[in-house]
Amino acid sequence: IPTPIPTTPHNTSTANLRRNQPPRTKQTTNPLTPHSLTACGFLWFLYQFLPVSCGSSISSCRFRGMFSRIAYDGRMLLLVDLDNTLVDRTSAFACWATNFVRSLGRPDSDAAWLITADRDGYEPRASLALALKERFGMDRGVEALVDILLYEHVALMTMDPPTPIALREAREAGWRIGIVTNGATAQQTLKIEHLGLDPYVDCVVISEAVGMKKPDAEIFRLAAQELGGDLTDGWMVGDHPIADISGGRAARLKTGWVSRGQAWPNHVPPPTLTRHTAAEVINALIQRDAGHHLIP
Repeated sequence: IPTPIPTTPHNTSTANLRRNQPPRTKQTTNPLTPHSLTACGFLWFLYQFLPVSCGSSISSCRFRGMFSRIAYDGRMLLLVDLDNTLVDRTSAFACWATNFVRSLGRPDSDAAWLITADRDGYEPRASLALALKERFGMDRGVEALVDILLYEHVALMTMDPPTPIALREAREAGWRIGIVTNGATAQQTLKIEHLGLDPYVDCVVISEAVGMKKPDAEIFRLAAQELGGDLTDGWMVGDHPIADISGGRAARLKTGWVSRGQAWPNHVPPPTLTRHTAAEVINALIQRDAGHHLIP
């Protein structure tokens, strides 16, 4: 007769152990494990705290654009013009032109001519340099005068104190902000660096760097793509009725016009909203979309 095996906790068979255990329920996979939560937190940390300096090329914004598709509501896209919207180019160029003309011993009427010929920066620099050389009989070459026209007034540029506050509050409210500007890459980058705009925006799109310019709708689409936003729920804010407002509308953006006290041209379809300064436009957008928040 086989000797019975004592049933002690140390030699109880596997079958007996299974019978003595409560019935097992089907296990499900919890996607929010500590490891996955840690990974998500790390990615969010990278998005929030990596430097936002986009430099002079839109390609440098691709990293932040990738994470913005995950972290943000697609309705919160804000594209903003640079010259005479975020920064005061008109006053800076007028101040420089007056000093420049006086340094040549010319009357202030020549400064007025130069300011008018500049067309708020929309006259091509080579064309303006040639006109400058001919009018004042200057010995300097056209290329040297182009550099003078591009860079010497940048140090005189200013930004209204409420503007960076409005940009910061917009980002805190969940907006992704991209600067979309026409101009030379080196010049526009210098302006952004001089005024310290990098920390307030997620991307910079400069026409020379991407090979297209406002009012071409494609430049707005490119900016929206990099920011991970939807053009149909985005905004374009700027001072120029054609380049900024008509161009933004052609890209299916809502538009905010920075009037600077000017009257809207009757022959151009009006913007979605109008305010005197960029800060006033941005604050109006924050209030208008106060119900949109970051996705938890």
